[in-house]
Amino acid sequence: MIREVLLGAAAMYVIILLAQIIERPSVALEAIAAASIIAIAAGIYLYDHPHRVHTWESVALWTAVLLFLAYGIFKYLTGGP
Repeated sequence: MIREVLLGAAAMYVIILLAQIIERPSVALEAIAAASIIAIAAGIYLYDHPHRVHTWESVALWTAVLLFLAYGIFKYLTGGP
């Protein structure tokens, strides 16, 4: 069931990105890049070995955590609000 929900969510994001392209053609390059990344990630999750998917999920999670930490440190050091 998780795979079907993931596929539905990826499809919705791609539809939203297509709507953004229609509404604001200036964001076409970014929207195409984001849609491609979403499609590739969904495809890997749907068709790859579960252990390898878990490894990539862990890498993505820790990357997000470390980027958030770096952002917080940068904002603190630069005196941001």
